Amino acid sequence: MKRLLIVEDSPEIASLMSLILRIEGNEVLTTSTGESALKMAARELPDLILLDVTLPGIDGFEVARQLKSAEETRAIKLIFVTSRNAVDDRVHGLEFGVDYIIKPFAVPELLARVRVALRPEH
Repeated sequence: MKRLLIVEDSPEIASLMSLILRIEGNEVLTTSTGESALKMAARELPDLILLDVTLPGIDGFEVARQLKSAEETRAIKLIFVTSRNAVDDRVHGLEFGVDYIIKPFAVPELLARVRVALRPEH
């Protein structure tokens, strides 16, 4: 069982993603702010973080930067899941993460991208 952390400020989207990923057999943690994401990531050390960019307080890009600069959280894989679809945003996100999913997403695509991110060789 893999441990996933969803960082999403929309309760509806967080609940949907959590349900989908739990059905797939994952342990899923959720939070809605960048600050709490940093604390939970350091405490729980998830295998993968699904991270929105537009968050209250610290945005997702800054969360990713801080996670990747800290030794204890550097190896955690990140997938951005966001409505920000400008090329500059996607390129910036891929500097930190393994993938970048645009909302609204298709459930099969989300699952496929999570599976790929969790492969040992990825």
